[in-house]
Formats: sequence, structure tokens, C-alpha cells
Amino acid sequence: MQYTCKISGQDFEVSDAELALREKLSLGVPKTSPECVFRELGAFWQHWHLYNRKCDKTGKDIISVFRLDCPYPVWHRDEWIRGANPPEADFNENEDVFDQMWSFFQKSPISHNIGAGNENCEYTDDYWYSRNCYLSHSGYQNEDLRYSYRCLRSKDCMYSVMSEDCELSIDLIDCHFCFNLIHSFYSFQCCDSAFLYDCRNCQNCMFSSNLRNKKYCFANQQLTKEEYEEKVKQWNFKSRTIYLQAKDHFNEMLKNAWHKALIIEKSQNSTGNYLDQCKNCINCYFITTGAEDCINCIRGGANAKDCIDNITFAFDVELLIYSSLIQDKCYDIKYCYNLIQCRFMEYCAHCFQCDNCFGCCGLVGKKYHIFNKKYSPEEYAVLKDKIINKMKNTGEYGNFFPGYFAANPYTDRK
Repeated sequence: MQYTCKISGQDFEVSDAELALREKLSLGVPKTSPECVFRELGAFWQHWHLYNRKCDKTGKDIISVFRLDCPYPVWHRDEWIRGANPPEADFNENEDVFDQMWSFFQKSPISHNIGAGNENCEYTDDYWYSRNCYLSHSGYQNEDLRYSYRCLRSKDCMYSVMSEDCELSIDLIDCHFCFNLIHSFYSFQCCDSAFLYDCRNCQNCMFSSNLRNKKYCFANQQLTKEEYEEKVKQWNFKSRTIYLQAKDHFNEMLKNAWHKALIIEKSQNSTGNYLDQCKNCINCYFITTGAEDCINCIRGGANAKDCIDNITFAFDVELLIYSSLIQDKCYDIKYCYNLIQCRFMEYCAHCFQCDNCFGCCGLVGKKYHIFNKKYSPEEYAVLKDKIINKMKNTGEYGNFFPGYFAANPYTDRK
């Protein structure tokens, strides 16, 4: 079925699967195309740069994803967890809800980075349950990583991107279950090798592509162990000059490799790209490890279920709607961004371990709050319905936060 995007004015197709999920989640028909949803939510995804700045609480030097001109007060995470006490407000029936929220959102302190359960990972962001990692973004259960992005369960790696369960490796992109691997792309269960592309279960191979279950291959040619070792001696990667020459040689080699149109692994009834172990995921990208019944989502996984219109969600999340940066055991989240371990939240941002909150920012461990103010469960339910009705009358409800709520400017995304 076709609908018209309220932002672009262009028609877009909505699948029967999406309509079924929307009915299950008690959502109306979509007003915005997936492309515009991704752009809108992407403005609130802050993992692009690291900045030297001061903690607005203590004045100490910190490294943060938030710029010096961030509209929110930025506190070191430890200070924020200990002393988060953002300003509160009463609901005013005569003002638009977003205007009321912005008046105290921009005064609410936020954590200088995102993550939990880390040890000695000060110069990281979006990092989880890891130790001894440095200048890396978006990682889970890693140890001793450097200069890497979106790696999971890896150890002693550098310059790796979107790789999982790897060890003692460098310069990897989308590699899985590999050991002692150098400058390789999209390879699985390979070890003691270098410059591989789309290889599976290979050992002692170099400058090769599309191999399966091979040993001692050089440039896709099968050699004896002795012949292979003689070839390898010609490439001393301790020399930066030779290493850069090897990269150039590898790039030329890739022109003749076979390339899959889509990278979809062990997935059922799913569309998009870079999907791994997914089921019923439609128009999804970079989704891994057990996601199910997700539609129009980017960059997530780890047992996510029943999520629609989201960017960046992970680790056992369920029922996420039109949100950005919702992570680590969140449940029933609508129109929010940057939440960790939260439940039953709407129009909230930068909250940790909260549930049943509406229109809140910068809370830690709170329940039944509206506009950062505490209410009884009964008072909360009545006032929440009153605000939602107000937002429906003004056309605000069902829309994401206006762009000026983003902690970093959109121009950072480059």
C-alpha cells in the first residue's frame, strides 16, 4: 500500500508485514517514509567525534562525544550517576508540549558518554561490559581493543570494523571468529592469514578471495606448505612501505573477486543488507544476532524483537518505536533517544534505569516521572493521558523530537 511522506511529499510503499506489526503495536499508518525516518533519527546519533572539553559539574578535563557548545550540561558519567538531579516542570495546558520540554531539557545534565559495565575504557563511547579498550566506538564484551568500531566479543585487535569474536588481528572489516588475521574483509573462521576477502574456514592463506576450507593458498593458488612459506617471506609487514604496497595489491585483486549482491547470513524472511541470524526483519540494515520481527531499522540486534523505525538498538530490547540509541534491556519505548536499561518510556532522553516516565531528560533510577517531576502511579496515568491528548490536538504526538533537541549538530555527521 502507498502513502505520502509528510516531509518529502513523495509516495512510499508500505509492506503488509509493516502494517501487521503496526496493528500489533497499536500504531496508525505511517506518516513518514523510512528514508526520512532514518535521517531524522540519525541526527540524534552522536557517535561521530570525540572532543576535549570540561565536565560542567567539576570543571575537570574529559573526553566526550559532545561538543563544547552542546546545549545540555555535560557531566562525567560517574558524576552524573551519583548526582543527577535535573530541573523539573509542571505541565501547562496552554503551551505546546515540545516547547515546554525544551525549556528544562536544555538545563538537564547528561552523561559525557554512553555505556555500562566497563573497566579502564575511559576513551570510548557506546561501549559495554568491556575492559582495557582505547579510542573505540560501539563495542560489547571486548578486551584490549584499539581504534576500532562496532566490534563484539573480540580481544587484542586494532583498526577493526563490524567484526565479532576475533583475536590478535588488525585491519578487519566484517570478519567473524578469526584469529591472527591481517587486513581482511568479510571472512569467517580464518586464522594465521592475511589479505583475505570472503573466505571461510581458511588457514595460512594470503591475497586470496572466495576460498572455502583451504590451507596454504597464495593468490588463490594451492601450494605446498614449503612453497607457501617461501611466498610469504617476500612480504615483510613489519615494513610500513611493504604493508602499504600489499594494500594496493589487495585492492587490485578485489576487482577480480566475486562479490555478493547482499550480505545476509542465516536469516529467514528478511530484506535489507548486512543481516546475520535475523527472522522477519524487513528493510533492515546492519542487524545481527537473533533479531526478530523488526521493520525499518538500522544498526542493531542482539535479540531485538518487535521494533519499528529505529536507529541503533541492542542487547535484549523489545517493543521499540520510532527511537534512536535505545540499548541494553529496554522494553516498550516510544519516541525516545539515548536510553539505557529503561522500560515504559515515552518522549524521554538521556535516562538510565528508569521506567514509566514521560517527557523526561537526564534521570537516573526514577519511576513515574513526568517533566522530571515525581507522581504517584495513579496521578502519573491521568496526567500522561492528558498530555498525550494535548499533543494529539496540536499534531505533536507520533512525531519525533524536533531537530534542535539533538545534543550535537547535524553537520557533525560527515
